[in-house]
Amino acid sequence: MKAVILAAGLGKRMRPLTDTMPKCLIKVGKYPFIEYIIRALHENHIDDIFVVAGYKAEMIQKRYPNLNYIYNPFYESTNSIVSLWLSGLSVSGDVIVINSDVLLDSKLIQRIRDCKRSCIVYTKEWSEDKGYKVAIKNSLVKRMGMKLSSTSGEYCGITKFIRVDFEAMKHFLHEALKKKDFSVWYEDIVSHMAGKGYKFTPLSIENDFWFEIDTPEELRNARKYIAARRIHNG
Repeated sequence: MKAVILAAGLGKRMRPLTDTMPKCLIKVGKYPFIEYIIRALHENHIDDIFVVAGYKAEMIQKRYPNLNYIYNPFYESTNSIVSLWLSGLSVSGDVIVINSDVLLDSKLIQRIRDCKRSCIVYTKEWSEDKGYKVAIKNSLVKRMGMKLSSTSGEYCGITKFIRVDFEAMKHFLHEALKKKDFSVWYEDIVSHMAGKGYKFTPLSIENDFWFEIDTPEELRNARKYIAARRIHNG
């Protein structure tokens, strides 16, 4: 099992904090965003970790020098479709893909790792104006998108691909890039694959520790939660 952490973006919604550092190095409690992910992966013996970096990549690499790095030189003008395609040039096998603005713990990684099929992590609690939604039918994810007529929950920024599906994802990414629409997110490709019959199991995180942080308000809420959790756990 390998992991790919997508950390190339500018983090515009988190300015001015991201004027001087990449978003994934913002601290929540004791650690930066990305360190929660790294620790959770290591605790599950997933040590083959690839970070796709772009904006201020040298800062991430300096802090975590023992990871594998893939540089996305097009981070200012493209979305995650390019980052994941670049990772596919170096990565194969079963892969967990995680957005670097997600906080999680090892129990969630364990559940993802133990999935027998490719899976999409989602929460049944969702906001109309935020994030990718998922539509589920017959215990499989059928569609993903910002606006769906039928919504089962909100995508949590984490997808696991088994080997055969990750190879298919590489193909579909390549086909999308040939059209030169670099505004596409890799989740759009996942939705396309689901529509073509690729099987993605929905994995609900209702009982797991998880935060996705896109705005200063969400950062404040996460910091309050982490502080309270630390006090509760001693």
